[in-house]
Amino acid sequence: MEEPFQGSGDYPYAHPENILYSVCLQCNTGCGIKVKIQDGVAVKIDGNPRAPKPFGPIYPMNPHPS
Repeated sequence: MEEPFQGSGDYPYAHPENILYSVCLQCNTGCGIKVKIQDGVAVKIDGNPRAPKPFGPIYPMNPHPS
């Protein structure tokens, strides 16, 4: 029987100095995100489960179609 995978050590992206909290601006909702940083470069983006949810209506991206 195989042994379950055991991590080889500490997960460096879980340290507070490697996490940047921001918002996604791909649409007008502005969802909260956690950006994990390594050597000044974003290496992983996760949703922020503690970010407040938007409470207003979500409007279309192009309110004035041509």
